Amino acid sequence: SWCLGWSTFYLLFAIELFDNAHPTDHPRDDWRWPDFRAGHHERVFQRLGVQDRLSPAAKDFIMRLLQVQPQQRMSVQAALNHPWLRDASLETMDAIPEHLKVGSHSSGSAGPSDREDDAEEESGREDRRRGTSDEQEKRRRARRLLQKVPLIPEKYNQYMHDLCRMDKPSGAILASAQQSGHMPLPHAHPHPHPHARYHPRLARVEEDAQAHPAP
Repeated sequence: SWCLGWSTFYLLFAIELFDNAHPTDHPRDDWRWPDFRAGHHERVFQRLGVQDRLSPAAKDFIMRLLQVQPQQRMSVQAALNHPWLRDASLETMDAIPEHLKVGSHSSGSAGPSDREDDAEEESGREDRRRGTSDEQEKRRRARRLLQKVPLIPEKYNQYMHDLCRMDKPSGAILASAQQSGHMPLPHAHPHPHPHARYHPRLARVEEDAQAHPAP
């Protein structure tokens, strides 16, 4: 849950909410985690410049996942049912223009039913003409909706590669990797996780730590 909340904020704004929440790894000169841990969430959002861009629903989603006390965090299952995710598809569908379908009619003598069909077609064409401006507005809304969220596939791929295989979210790990040119484990313990020797992914982390020991 914690990593989901941290990752959601990062993907929305391409900004790390804080470098690290681990007490032994936290940079001393970074104000973000101490303020966040003390409950000054609004001040953190304000100083990061995202306060006006973070909707109440998105903020509630992130904050429910980033509760300092683990037992108070929203579960991943509950996150999937959160209004911010549940209603997002409705907002997106509203912004996408509908595809108008035109029915086909067979040729022949124009009987009453044919004339009714012709009248329906003409009415449909008129509706489509009137709907053009609505479709254009929906396209504009869709473009504005996409512009609200930065598209950062390369940053996300880098984040996935550098951080998501670690035992906790940490922008400090990413910064350290960028400076040193490799991906060190913040503190090289013999076993970063009690089941590292049995878990392939954690075992790979341990191998990386041994290959590139932390200073």
